[in-house]
Amino acid sequence: MKDAITDSKRLAEFSNLDSDHAANHFRQKHPQFVPDFWWAELSFQEAPVPTPLWKVAQGFLQRAWKEKFSLKLCIWLLNFGQVHLPGKPFHNDIRTWSYQEAVMFLGTNHWRAKFCLRCGTRFVADTPQNTYCSDACFQLARKDSKRAWWSEHGHQWRKSKQSKKNRSKV
Repeated sequence: MKDAITDSKRLAEFSNLDSDHAANHFRQKHPQFVPDFWWAELSFQEAPVPTPLWKVAQGFLQRAWKEKFSLKLCIWLLNFGQVHLPGKPFHNDIRTWSYQEAVMFLGTNHWRAKFCLRCGTRFVADTPQNTYCSDACFQLARKDSKRAWWSEHGHQWRKSKQSKKNRSKV
């Protein structure tokens, strides 16, 4: 189970990649997480600009996150690891990839696939109550909540403290 959670957290990290530089860093950090050809091959879809396969998979993964890992998207993501590109040699590397195990895990534990209430990034929750991706986001949200309370009630609170202080002097 610990491996499934770790892989799921890596899947969240993959889904949040925002640049080619971040993708290269992820690829170096987790070399066998997704098939190697995802990083090198371009999409076979009719598109004005060819898209790297990792970005195609990431787009479907982000959609799966929004849809709480629907069965249809889970199957698509699981099969995408074995994709055959027209005009390219068949990738005869049939195996189970870590990302596939993470997709299966989140498909059966969809409550874990969440968006941070503070920053909006995708993350994997350890408990159903988790609503923030990190302690830093939780602390910032808490500070924001206190500021909001103070701006709404601070004047009233300060006024009541002053009146109590004045009564005790008499």
